[in-house]
Amino acid sequence: CAQVEGAGQFSVRGGILDVFAPGEENPVRIEFWDTEVDGIRTFDAETQRSIDTLDRVEIYPASDRADSAAGEKQEVSLLDYFDERTLLFLDEPDRLRERGTAVETEFRESFEARVEEMQHHAKLAATLEAQGLAEKDEIRIS
Repeated sequence: CAQVEGAGQFSVRGGILDVFAPGEENPVRIEFWDTEVDGIRTFDAETQRSIDTLDRVEIYPASDRADSAAGEKQEVSLLDYFDERTLLFLDEPDRLRERGTAVETEFRESFEARVEEMQHHAKLAATLEAQGLAEKDEIRIS
C-alpha cells in the first residue's frame, strides 16, 4: 500500500519503510541511506507527521494475505519481502522467543475477550428484542 493506515500494514517507498505493527499505537518510519538506517521515528498515520525519534525499534513478523503470481491469495510475511541475500541477526533468540510467546498469548486473550463481549451484546440485543423493548434497528449497544 502507498501509506500505512492501520495495524498490520507496511509500506516501502524508495528508502523509506513504514511499519504499523499489530498492538502498537503508532506506526514507525525507518529511513535508509543506501544500506544504512538513517533515522527511526514514530508518526501519526493520518497526518503523516512525526511524533517521536527512536534509537531502535523491535518489529515482529506478522503474516498477511497477498496475491500470488497466479492471482491466488497466499499467506505472506514481512520477511518474504527481504532478498535472500539479506542478513538478519537475532539478538538474544531465547528472549525473542519468550517475547513472541507473550505477544501471542496477549493477542489470543484479547481476541477471546472481544468475541465474548460480542456474544454478550448479541444475547442482550436478542433479549431486548424478544421482550419488545427495542426494535432491532434501534438497538445500539456500545
